[in-house]
Amino acid sequence: MIQFPEPEAMIGMQPDDLAWFVLAHIREQGGTTHRENYVASWQRGSQTNAVRRSMAEAFAWLEVQQLLVPDPGHGSSERYRVSRRGETVDTEAAFKRMRSASQFSLDLLHPRIREKAGASYSRGDFGPAVLLAFVEVENGRAECIPHHRSGRRASHARRLREGLGFAR
Repeated sequence: MIQFPEPEAMIGMQPDDLAWFVLAHIREQGGTTHRENYVASWQRGSQTNAVRRSMAEAFAWLEVQQLLVPDPGHGSSERYRVSRRGETVDTEAAFKRMRSASQFSLDLLHPRIREKAGASYSRGDFGPAVLLAFVEVENGRAECIPHHRSGRRASHARRLREGLGFAR
């Protein structure tokens, strides 16, 4: 069972830090919740309003990251469920990897690198993402190398792709 921090700590946490607790709690409760009721359920004495505000911010962060999405099976726009992406984030370590990945904008990458490595990076699979990006950089570099007099382009990128098991 998920153990939430004390109210003072919850109030002091950033939304993305508190979000793991909210996501894990909703998963424990069957994966669906009503946003307004969930936030309103947090009674903490004189700190109730501040705790509810923190919970609402964490909930909103989970929505932006597409870890919680509107539940299409209910008419209420306030009914949410853990998304398919949220279901893959089943440990705190996986959540931290996903959060780290979400802090870097893929829009900063060259379009070819984003196309090849973006999905792996977004899933938190950093090792494969780096390899895919590196191969794409090598492909681009090889395209800039003039043809050898035999008519064949220098093949460092091809050898790298073959060695890593990537087919072109």
